[in-house]
Amino acid sequence: ISAVAGVEHVYRSVSVPTTLREEPVTISGVDLDIAEAKKALTLLEGAFPKDSLQALLINEAGSRKLKVRVGDNVELLGKQWSIIGVYKDFTREMTTFLLPMTTFVENVPVRGYETLS
Repeated sequence: ISAVAGVEHVYRSVSVPTTLREEPVTISGVDLDIAEAKKALTLLEGAFPKDSLQALLINEAGSRKLKVRVGDNVELLGKQWSIIGVYKDFTREMTTFLLPMTTFVENVPVRGYETLS
């Protein structure tokens, strides 16, 4: 895919749907440790999460909708997570949380993937 003309960034991601405060949300594991993923995401505030931390990013629309910001904690899938960054996302109005792929695999029970890209 990265060899296709016009493609600037390629990174793996996997997503599962869940809810937070009775709102539908998506949790996505992304290879945030590779430079391409960081180039593809624009942080509005905060920092990228490191592997093995209970920390994640939230998209701008989700931050507004749920009234959460950097430093707040949320409970997802029975675990407490710290929001350490808000990223710009022009494509979704649905709340999306991003975390490193290794953290996703270790912490998110997956019965079936919503998307694999």
